[in-house]
Amino acid sequence: MIGQDILDRIVRIDAAGEIGTGLFLSFSGRGFILTARHVVAYVHKTQALDIAGRLWADKIPVVAKFQRESGADIALVEVKCEATWPSISFSIDPSKSFYTQDVFLFGFPHGAQIETRTQRGRELNPFCKKGIIAQLDGHQFYVDAPIAKGFSGGPVFSISSPSSSDGSNYNLIGVLTHDCPKECGFSSAYSSALVRELLEEALAS
Repeated sequence: MIGQDILDRIVRIDAAGEIGTGLFLSFSGRGFILTARHVVAYVHKTQALDIAGRLWADKIPVVAKFQRESGADIALVEVKCEATWPSISFSIDPSKSFYTQDVFLFGFPHGAQIETRTQRGRELNPFCKKGIIAQLDGHQFYVDAPIAKGFSGGPVFSISSPSSSDGSNYNLIGVLTHDCPKECGFSSAYSSALVRELLEEALAS
């Protein structure tokens, strides 16, 4: 069972016409959206991100953007968020990822949107794919589940057994990118080791 806290944090991003997926992270009262670098390539401070998800349907002002100078396809966008969010319930630990591990990929494929009505109103739900880590390559890894356009920037999670409904058994191990051609039958992601580095840089600023 996927924890509701995780699903509520996954958002669809429309950034200057570039469609992708992001994950909302909250630390010490500050809000960040983790995504692929190319999704927010043309987004700058004072602009706004157009996002939608289970709890979101709004333009959120951008405060700052953090990304790797090495060119890795990963970025962290700090946003101005009026709502107060609890700290994340899942872990961000790259040491827990391994070859042949079961993983879950989340995203919003371009052209396919599924809205549901709940007590909270209309919600845009992310799609989920399951695969295994087929190969590890430094700060990148490959999953035997190809992704569609729009999944870029989406989170990759592993689950400890047994899983819990509050998300505490979930571990963020990577961020999806479009580096792997669809015809190869795999998808690629950057390790959450880079996520931790970006978070440390952002929280120190």
